[in-house]
Amino acid sequence: MSDPSEPAITYVARLRLGDGTTTDNRFTTRRRRALGEIVNLPTTHDGAGQTGAGYIWRISSMEKSDDPLIDAILILDFEQPMSVNRK
Repeated sequence: MSDPSEPAITYVARLRLGDGTTTDNRFTTRRRRALGEIVNLPTTHDGAGQTGAGYIWRISSMEKSDDPLIDAILILDFEQPMSVNRK
């Protein structure tokens, strides 16, 4: 669980889709992300943001951002849909 006193970290998530194309989404968290980590993002199958359940992505690489407001660019590969009925 993240500490609310920690500063927010902004990432660009570059989602690698099944057809080889990529799409970028920006998200903010209070937790540093690591290579190989699983990220649950509320996205559609084509990477567009949505409300509610989405897809599970794995961080396959991280790139430095030239934008001072972005901490890093995360390259994410599709893993699987999020389960709606988790037990």
